[in-house]
Amino acid sequence: MRPTFSRRKACPPAALHRIWWARFAALAAVLLLAACGGTPRDVVARVRASLITRDSVEHWASVLRLKSVGETTRPGVHQAWQQQALEHLLRAYWLLGEAADRGTRVSDAEIADGLTQQRQASLTSQEFADELKSMGESVADARFEIATEIAASKLRAMLAHAAPKLSQAEGASYYHAHSARFGRKEIRYFDIVEGFPSAAEARRRMRIVALRRSFGMNVLHEMLQAPGEVPVVSSKRAIVKAIFAARPNTLEGPVMLNGLYAFFQVTRIMPGGLQPLSQVRSSIEASLASRVRQRARASFLEGWRSKWTAKTSCQAGFVVQGCRQFLGPSLPEADPLGGR
Repeated sequence: MRPTFSRRKACPPAALHRIWWARFAALAAVLLLAACGGTPRDVVARVRASLITRDSVEHWASVLRLKSVGETTRPGVHQAWQQQALEHLLRAYWLLGEAADRGTRVSDAEIADGLTQQRQASLTSQEFADELKSMGESVADARFEIATEIAASKLRAMLAHAAPKLSQAEGASYYHAHSARFGRKEIRYFDIVEGFPSAAEARRRMRIVALRRSFGMNVLHEMLQAPGEVPVVSSKRAIVKAIFAARPNTLEGPVMLNGLYAFFQVTRIMPGGLQPLSQVRSSIEASLASRVRQRARASFLEGWRSKWTAKTSCQAGFVVQGCRQFLGPSLPEADPLGGR
């Protein structure tokens, strides 16, 4: 039934969102109570107007345990599954509540469409039902999880849309301020013949190559980037130094390499220098945009957790991170929005 309002005084949009959330929360609480066989006296946590019962926590503890591959019921871990289940439910209600507060509530049609997609991923409807049963879930549970995923997706989209767009000037400014990061080291291409047991043997082969103007079949075509501050292993230090001191198109050697002798000829030199802005602009802009999105997301999540923690009350014995009664140290949490 649609709500009716007085013609003399209309509710503002924020009030409409609060009214919708209150009705959604009441309905969700009724569904959870009915599905888990609970009564309001069994309530262990409240998220604004939403009620979470002891039976609901037990139910989701079982579901999460079954979904965790290789996990079995062991003494001493049941309470951990209860805590994880309650945290799971709190995050779900927080996401649904935030989406509603921001005017991007999850519709029944979207939930139905998500459920249809899950069913179609199975070969038959019976297989879908069997899969749910094996996880201890009902269709109502699947709908609840789908609604939560859609709410997270909507919030991700909202953040992406609200993120400020970077200008080309910002990319250029970053390039000039961090030009050392975009330097390119000299690269040398060379032909090399190696593996001679003595310097005399290497020189003899060098004379043959010089006369024939061909390295023959045993030549290796290689390239090497100037090492800069990166240390070179001792067995290759002499050859690296010789390669970067050599003139192009000139036979050089013999030089020690891995305990034997070698000779080479530099065939091409690609000078080092600063990469032009045109070559690195796209990577700079992508990196800066990613940082902006990360900062915006971190700021949103900080405010989101603070807001909903204040709206979450838990009974003794069921106080977890996310309850306003929680006094322990904050532990790292997975990103509830998921995605990228």
